[in-house]
Amino acid sequence: MRPLPRRTCRGGRRGTRRGVVYLRCAAGFTLVEVLVAALLAILVCGSAVALLGLHASLARALQSELGAGSACAWALEVALRDVQAAGNDPARIGVAALRSGSREALEIDADLDGDGRLDTASMERLALYWGAASGGRVLRRLGAQSVGFASPVAAGGFVLRYRGVDGAELGAGAGGALASSDLARVRRVDVEIAVRTDDATREVRLRSSAAIRARLPVRGVP
Repeated sequence: MRPLPRRTCRGGRRGTRRGVVYLRCAAGFTLVEVLVAALLAILVCGSAVALLGLHASLARALQSELGAGSACAWALEVALRDVQAAGNDPARIGVAALRSGSREALEIDADLDGDGRLDTASMERLALYWGAASGGRVLRRLGAQSVGFASPVAAGGFVLRYRGVDGAELGAGAGGALASSDLARVRRVDVEIAVRTDDATREVRLRSSAAIRARLPVRGVP
């Protein structure tokens, strides 16, 4: 029967305890060292997980803000285009550009196809207004059909201001509603829209102005 191979330990040192001679190896780790290493590994992994969670949260917030900004810019472009087309009247049938106007609502007429007839059931009679339904949104009414084109928009997130030929604001009193005598004096409309992010903690607010083209002076015509 072959004897078992003897274990050797290079670089160790000899010691005695209670009369027993033993050889302490220099290689390897003690239990305390293993526990400390495990603790450090747990701390590093925990920090990495926390950092990834923070990064994901920031990415979601940025994506939500970019989405709100894109929706706000698109809605503002639509509203400004509608304002510019107000009062279009190539057949000279006497189309009034603005039927009514207030801080949060605007009603527009325009003979868009130039047939000399105002079709009130189509885009030729259009309204922009804010509604509180579904968390607040800006709606666009085409004839009898209303379609939301900016949401969520809180109260005060859709503001309209009306300016005359000299640039002065019209209807500044009484909640911003225009009197009948002021409707024909409007030459420019300021539009302001604020779209909230998905978590409703922030909002993207944009504003711009559009002139009513049908009321712009024509060069060479008194």
